[in-house]
Amino acid sequence: LLDREYSREDIDQALNRLKDYGYLDDQKLADRVAQNYARKKGNRYIASRIRMRGLDADISNIDEVLEPEDERARALLLLKNRKFEKYEGYEKVKRMASYLASHGFGFDVSFKVAKEVSELNP
Repeated sequence: LLDREYSREDIDQALNRLKDYGYLDDQKLADRVAQNYARKKGNRYIASRIRMRGLDADISNIDEVLEPEDERARALLLLKNRKFEKYEGYEKVKRMASYLASHGFGFDVSFKVAKEVSELNP
């Protein structure tokens, strides 16, 4: 804006107005991004999306917005909608865990959920 010859006072006034409206609230934006991806993505993916927007992933309350049990439930839901019947044993667990990892779920969550689903549906 300085390059376009706006005064420093006008720029500050515009920025303050945007802040008052909540348009420049990094915390709100990070929380919105987290909630947007919460249905089908893991917390690692969500944190990377927040960083891609130029925000610090630590400012987002990912752990508060998305509880670990919620991440597990999302992983279970994703596997429920996929078919892995043609695989058996360890190969089935490996495929399911890889699928979850590709959707941003951490190794612990991916492997535990895949093993759990494999045992329930041999």
